[in-house]
Amino acid sequence: MSFLKKAASGVTRIECEDVLDISKAKSLHEQLKESLGQGSEVELNAANIQRIDACVLQLFTAFFKAASTNSVAVRWVEPSDALLRSAKLLGLSSHLELNG
Repeated sequence: MSFLKKAASGVTRIECEDVLDISKAKSLHEQLKESLGQGSEVELNAANIQRIDACVLQLFTAFFKAASTNSVAVRWVEPSDALLRSAKLLGLSSHLELNG
């Protein structure tokens, strides 16, 4: 399970699991929503992602849009090759601010 933690610097960090599929979407959605409510910068640590489903990429896309609307900065930390490939394949790289 991914987990959310608030760093001393006020940054909210979400650690992504190695497999993000539909079974993890509800829990991830709740964590993303909670991170928006905190109003601080959000870091998504994606170094461990080995597989990510399209539904989770869509969830991240909606999260980035909501974050922008609420003036919450979001950034990826070490996006994995699997994340970069999947986002590119679905044409979501720019929506997810992935430059890989």
